[in-house]
Amino acid sequence: MTISKDEEIKIRGCSPVEEIIIPDENLEDLVYYLSHLPMANKKYSISRMSLENILHDGQYFIDSLFKLHDIPHIKIKKIPIIKKNLTLIRDIHPYKLPIKYVEGSGLNGQVEEFFYPNSSTIYFQSLGLGEVLSELSSASYVHEITHTQLDSQKGSYQNYYNQEVLSIFLEFFHASLLSTDENALRLQEANRIYELNELTKQQLEGASGHLNLSRAEQIENSKYISSDLIAMHLFHIFYYASTSIKKEMLKDIQEIFNGNITVEDYLSKYEVSFSNSQDKNTLRKYLYRIGK
Repeated sequence: MTISKDEEIKIRGCSPVEEIIIPDENLEDLVYYLSHLPMANKKYSISRMSLENILHDGQYFIDSLFKLHDIPHIKIKKIPIIKKNLTLIRDIHPYKLPIKYVEGSGLNGQVEEFFYPNSSTIYFQSLGLGEVLSELSSASYVHEITHTQLDSQKGSYQNYYNQEVLSIFLEFFHASLLSTDENALRLQEANRIYELNELTKQQLEGASGHLNLSRAEQIENSKYISSDLIAMHLFHIFYYASTSIKKEMLKDIQEIFNGNITVEDYLSKYEVSFSNSQDKNTLRKYLYRIGK
């Protein structure tokens, strides 16, 4: 079903989006700085990986930290003889979602969702991974499985711009465990900085009238700008935290999955906001690993 972005946001249990993020001079300067850092421009090499190993690595990581809940799965089959669709709906474990391939970069991923008219339930159809499978595909898998846990809990995030925060955070965490030289994590960080740079340019060009962006596109760009920065700040806190604090941060994510707290409650507890996630000095220290 095709619905407007604002209708989708309402179904998710979020507050209406009232403000589009148009980067100001400070944010523009920060993104320019990040995009010109040496670690954001270095070429990283990653290895190809089979789908079987990707799913094994991603699921092993998730199962060692969290207990997942079932999600509503919808399967729509076309019956050519009677020219009708047969719809099957049942709750399944997220690992049982059909895997599909997404065109483009091997880092791409998505959860295919379905919205019924006049229903507040979000149904899940499939989980997509980039068609070029690599060792980073397991981080993408972790990212998308996280979405199934959040998006199946209406109101788990009240600000739509926070939808990607935990998915990106766990993507970083998983990537950090893939190699001792942090090669995978560095590549994930570089990709998020590249995304920030591209979306910042789009928002500025849209605001100046040089690029025609729909409201939905502006909202999505704003979401990723906000989530990228907040997730990087949050992971910076986790990266330097003691073992006990790391365990607490992960335990609190389980509380979000369980529907007991919201993403906003979580960010408030660890004093993370979009505003303080734009501190250049903090990001510089983290990206240069100063104090490690």
